[in-house]
Amino acid sequence: MDCHGSANRDEFRFGPCLSGQYLLACDTMSTPTPRTTSQSAFTLIELLVVIVIIAILATAAFPIYGIIKDKANASNSRTNLRSIGQALALYQGQNNLAYPAIESDSVIPEVDNWVSELIIALNPDLTIEELIAEPPTDIFVSQGLRWKSSGGFYEEAELINTYAATEALAGLNENGTPNPELKRRVATIEKPSETIILIEAKQSGSNPFCEPWLDWKTASADFGQAAEDTQSIDLRYSDEVNVLFADGRCISMDAEALAKVIEYNWIGSYPKDYR
Repeated sequence: MDCHGSANRDEFRFGPCLSGQYLLACDTMSTPTPRTTSQSAFTLIELLVVIVIIAILATAAFPIYGIIKDKANASNSRTNLRSIGQALALYQGQNNLAYPAIESDSVIPEVDNWVSELIIALNPDLTIEELIAEPPTDIFVSQGLRWKSSGGFYEEAELINTYAATEALAGLNENGTPNPELKRRVATIEKPSETIILIEAKQSGSNPFCEPWLDWKTASADFGQAAEDTQSIDLRYSDEVNVLFADGRCISMDAEALAKVIEYNWIGSYPKDYR
């Protein structure tokens, strides 16, 4: 047996020679140490803890999801109002710088006259028959609304109009009294940057539309009220309402801001000493 030989292949081995002596080392390939197996399955307590954590996270995330959804719908509604403002400017260019009459014999049945007139102005390539058969009302409808019908709730595609005109869009008779059946001339609206002409409104009965317009007495009764207490104005997104001004500007207003609106802002006529 040489210095690299094995004394016992199962238990010992000799290391290399060092100063004429043998080094004895334990065989690393000796009997393996038995391994303990760990359980891989969840215990009942661990499973319950996981379920509770998931429930807590879901509860915390749900209100945040609602807020995010409301913000997205509110942004979409402001886009709609800006588009309507552009449609009104287009209509004015075609109609001697006048707004459409709010109420009249509407060309498109079941659609408020001012909405009907804008639909016609926006779709010159479609015939009246085509517009009557399927009126494109997308920009006149806010997203995320659940308006009640006689048998449940309306689908979004079934809604017609969710924005009401203010008294500023009503034409003026000889005495200067607002008349919704007359066209309002753009020049007669004073201070366009301070005059509200459209606002998000609540459903009219169980119909797929709101009231065509809100006079000052009706609207002002809602000013300063909480969202759930208003009767005509709809603070539909995070307790805020979107409005369109005569100059095309669109903003969101909460109940506190809405309470600061005065009659002049609603009718578009201001006293000479107004500042």
